[in-house]
Amino acid sequence: MRPGGKQRTDSTHVISAVRDLNRLELAGESVRAALEAVAAVAPDWLPTVIDIADWGRRYGARVDTWRLPTSKAKRAELVAAYGTDALVLLRAVGDTGAPHWLRELPAVEVLRRVLVQHYLITTDTAGREVIRAREADTDGLRRGERA
Repeated sequence: MRPGGKQRTDSTHVISAVRDLNRLELAGESVRAALEAVAAVAPDWLPTVIDIADWGRRYGARVDTWRLPTSKAKRAELVAAYGTDALVLLRAVGDTGAPHWLRELPAVEVLRRVLVQHYLITTDTAGREVIRAREADTDGLRRGERA
């Protein structure tokens, strides 16, 4: 950019970076909100299905109150952790031993939709389940319909 020139903010790389950050924050905040909702209504049940101390470190503060990682590798790790945690929480809430009304919490429904829209759950060659973020270019991003 030359001195006195105008900087364009609609460049493809800028829009792509904003989209990726938005998806990262949405995933983290969705897990945090569902976790807080479940903790508020079922405080005795929650410690039986997750490690409260570990999850408390990751989701104790809002995602927008701390600086996100700058490297793509660290961001990818964070996206994977959010997806894995979302899947663990949703499976725990959906388990037959969980109070059935937990599934009806609005924050849990939002988390389920975010997981469906932004993550793919596949099986690797060894038969292990793998969760990864959808790539807009190769996987497409799902719409908000019920799945």
